[in-house]
Amino acid sequence: MKFTGFKSLAYCVRFLPLATALAIFTGLSGCGQKKTAAEEGDAIYSDGREWTYNVTFNDSTGTVLSNCTLKLSVGSSSVASVLAGQKGITYNYNNCDSSQSFEETTGVDESAEGIFLHPPRLGAFAFTEVVPFPRINYPPELISSSEVELTVRKSAFKPAENKTFQHTIERTVTNTLTFKNSKVVCYVVEGRNTNYIQEIGQYKGKYWFSPKYGFVRLLYYKPDGSTVDLVLADTNF
Repeated sequence: MKFTGFKSLAYCVRFLPLATALAIFTGLSGCGQKKTAAEEGDAIYSDGREWTYNVTFNDSTGTVLSNCTLKLSVGSSSVASVLAGQKGITYNYNNCDSSQSFEETTGVDESAEGIFLHPPRLGAFAFTEVVPFPRINYPPELISSSEVELTVRKSAFKPAENKTFQHTIERTVTNTLTFKNSKVVCYVVEGRNTNYIQEIGQYKGKYWFSPKYGFVRLLYYKPDGSTVDLVLADTNF
């Protein structure tokens, strides 16, 4: 997938091809505008849409530690998302493993070639800076594998600052989830960091993508075996 419009003020991502990859991901560079899915009238992440996720924090034994709700809204733009030619999105969440409330504005890069979504990265979600961000290559049926480099400049997750992370990310299996009593076919993407494992540990992400609803589940695995699970509970479309 070629996300030519992505370049953040805080970090820069480069895709490096794998010899065994079935799809080659080319470099992310420049901040030029491109024709987006929204301009073609079929965007998933279009203005005014909202996603509400139920979030569960579990320890290494699967015991639930806490729950909260997170809302993703499309429309508001940050300076970084505007410069990168991305659609602005806002996350709102509170009492997520703490008593703090957050309103976090970031971006999503959606085009005819695929979707690259910035996850929430403050408070209890600061660690997601280390994990490959949710992304899907079009057509989503395509099985692909790539290596990714993520350079972090500033981050709420202090161990990640001023480091370049190497990631492996793969579009693996097809799965079915239940949403509003209906079966939703999803394409699963899995990723992990492959360096700084001794210093920070290995973080993993597993993302379920629906061509209708976008990313319907984000499941994160921390080095200590605990998990953070975001599952879509409602939308306004």
